[in-house]
Amino acid sequence: CIYNDHDVQYKADPWVILPSNETFKCDIIESQCSNGNMFSSNESYLHMQIYEAGSLPQSLAYLKAEHGAVQMEFLNKLGINSRPNAFALFFGKTEEAGSRTLVGRPPIKADWDRRKKCREYIDKLPYELEQYRLRGYKIEKVPLGKYEQNNPFLMVSIPKRYRNTAIHEQLKKKSEELMTHYDLHATFMDILKLQPDRNFSDTSYRNMQPLSKGSSLLREWRGPRNCRTLPIPSEYCLCQYNRTTIIDDGIHEEAGRFLAEQLNMLLENAGLGGKCRKQSYHSTHSATETKDGNVSLYEIAVYLWPSSGLF
Repeated sequence: CIYNDHDVQYKADPWVILPSNETFKCDIIESQCSNGNMFSSNESYLHMQIYEAGSLPQSLAYLKAEHGAVQMEFLNKLGINSRPNAFALFFGKTEEAGSRTLVGRPPIKADWDRRKKCREYIDKLPYELEQYRLRGYKIEKVPLGKYEQNNPFLMVSIPKRYRNTAIHEQLKKKSEELMTHYDLHATFMDILKLQPDRNFSDTSYRNMQPLSKGSSLLREWRGPRNCRTLPIPSEYCLCQYNRTTIIDDGIHEEAGRFLAEQLNMLLENAGLGGKCRKQSYHSTHSATETKDGNVSLYEIAVYLWPSSGLF
């Protein structure tokens, strides 16, 4: 077992020879394998586990009781992974465009073009495909897992001198409000640019533009907050709409073929037609319909062939 010892050191238990009935009562375990030949190299690995399932709830309770921390239940991600969300968090900009068809709003346009503003990728690898390979996306095959992917964990603790003040109360009021990384960026801007002159006591409503697209967590908010009023791409929206499961196999196949055709067209337009095999519909993973007045919106996930990929 490996234990943290401050920031740059660690402590380790004595080695245990396997097989053994001993339980490793820790979260980090080091293993070392050898074939018994003193001249051959050993192979060492670090394994991670959650030894005490109740550790996280206890940690949350401690942070709330001792540090006045507030858990924000509905932080809605804006992009596929850390990169686009980090741009929104630290710069208040997005490099990932997105559709808002689900809520009848115009699409979100990217503020920064990733090639012009972010240059070429250092390793020259296809970034998005590499992210898919690394993440696996197994959890997104179930509805709750997909929801969890769109809802990053966020807990906020402020300095002791500002607890039980007006800005602390504003944080508590927002614990169950829908928010985005733009709002976190607006909070940073508020802390850096505006609150110091008011001794961190100003909770009045303020439009944060041009400093930020979001709204500061330390101030009052106005108006409804949902995926129609906030710049959240429909595919990441946490709001739960009335969806009807489609059981008609004909619609499954028609939608699946359409998706495959659009993917092939996208690859062709990107100049990859000669490098990628044409994809065709294989089977349907899920298909739902959402009605917005007289408009029907379909969300479908299908397996394509020959890639066997889920799209």
